[in-house]
Amino acid sequence: MTARQNLIYNNTIVGNSVYEEGSSGYIGGGGLLCSRGNIIVSNNIIWGNTQPSGSELAILNGTTSSVSYNILLQETGNDNVKLNPAFADSLFYLAVSSPAVDAGNPDAGFNDPVNSGTPVFPSLGNSKK
Repeated sequence: MTARQNLIYNNTIVGNSVYEEGSSGYIGGGGLLCSRGNIIVSNNIIWGNTQPSGSELAILNGTTSSVSYNILLQETGNDNVKLNPAFADSLFYLAVSSPAVDAGNPDAGFNDPVNSGTPVFPSLGNSKK
């Protein structure tokens, strides 16, 4: 039986907190905790989440994961950006000068709207990769 893929794409996960230990001790994951299966985490902003220890993205043993093209504080995965996303306001829109603008997966399938050639704000229509 082939393991099902769990896709976590194009989310803004900001300002969450974990403050309690599990039965086996604290495992992290103030923003996202991946505990089972085959997980792909891509094109997300995972920022400003808190936990007593560990990181805001926790991937437990036994989990197959691909973590790429995200804005996050840790050095996990490929092509992630470890810079403040520079939100323009309290609604978490990005400032035009944000390092997150146009920093996602450069594959044309991730353009918005797909294949229209017209970028949606705040995109400038230029891939930084």
